Amino acid sequence: MFINCHTCYSLKYGLLSPKELVTAAQKLGVRSLALTDINNTSCAYQFVDACRAQGIKPVLGVEFREENELLYVGIAKNDEGWRELCEWLTRHSLAGEPLPKIAPDWQHCYVIYRKLPKGVQHLNANEFVGVRPEEVNHLYASYMKNHQDRLVVFSPVTFMDNDGFRAHKLLRCIDLNIVVSKLTLKDHAKASEVFYEEAHLEAIFEQYPTIVENTRALLDNCHTEMTSTNLHNRQTFTGNKQDDMKLLTKLSLSGCERRYGPTNRKALLRTQKELKVIEQLGFCAYFLITWDIVRYAHSVGYHHVGAG
Repeated sequence: MFINCHTCYSLKYGLLSPKELVTAAQKLGVRSLALTDINNTSCAYQFVDACRAQGIKPVLGVEFREENELLYVGIAKNDEGWRELCEWLTRHSLAGEPLPKIAPDWQHCYVIYRKLPKGVQHLNANEFVGVRPEEVNHLYASYMKNHQDRLVVFSPVTFMDNDGFRAHKLLRCIDLNIVVSKLTLKDHAKASEVFYEEAHLEAIFEQYPTIVENTRALLDNCHTEMTSTNLHNRQTFTGNKQDDMKLLTKLSLSGCERRYGPTNRKALLRTQKELKVIEQLGFCAYFLITWDIVRYAHSVGYHHVGAG
């Protein structure tokens, strides 16, 4: 029933960590949950991992916005759909181009609009319009009442309670560089964007069971095989572990001499000890990859922070 959930990775908007979001869902007996952070995919694996730990089915998506306007929500049917969403977001981010108001023809994603975009007369098989709980009483008088097969429950989750709502409004003020009194209703989420029991939402949509069925069918038809193992990490930097160790040793000893001088035996022994531990743990490639990233940042003038 929850196809639009935000975490703190919806920057200057959401409040909940991935773990907090999933824990709250588990306490309410939620069986499947869609993560749809705003123009962001950063915490997908954290979310998936937390869901699996709590016995919840994870579903991945993205809420696409332009200038704080919600354009559409993309929900991946599978890992190929997740690739489509990431590619779409990355392409427009790198090009600095505004997102179009009509979603592309994704082959492995669902699209949720809040209303029919201008110029769109008919929705494709993978496209729906989301109906908020507070909009149900007005649904009978709207155009979409005759198109219930194209509607889904749209009950966003952004914070946990009224305190969270107030904190959310402060984040919006920081983002917009204004004081709270200047916030308009369009600038922030509704106070109702909290978790509800599914039975509560079912009761609200009681006159429109098709909308509830559509929402459940959408979530049921989505899955991700996302996993994380050592095989996903680059195993060597130079091509083999021995050469990795030689290069890391060379760089480390050179750096030690540059920082502490050629006669500082205490610094030299400490560096050699650290190198031995890194080799034993198999982290040579990790340190060299990090060194390469920092070196590139220096070369192009990027600000960066290194630690550990």
